[in-house]
Amino acid sequence: MHILLIEDDQKTGEYLKKGLGESGYAVDWTQHGADGLHLALDGRYDLIILDVMLPGEDGFALCRWMREQSSCRQV
Repeated sequence: MHILLIEDDQKTGEYLKKGLGESGYAVDWTQHGADGLHLALDGRYDLIILDVMLPGEDGFALCRWMREQSSCRQV
């Protein structure tokens, strides 16, 4: 399973990436909403974990946009 993690907090991002990686998941992590949107358009992800309080970005707006544009299945 390939996961996209969009999390601006360094400590939280490192913790999640390490834990998910140790559980056998492939994780791409970005700390910027714009980069996350770009990566999400690739459609390579089975799951997107999105922080809703990103600096300069509204995570809820990013989520709505991703739901409209991404091929990632919504759950």
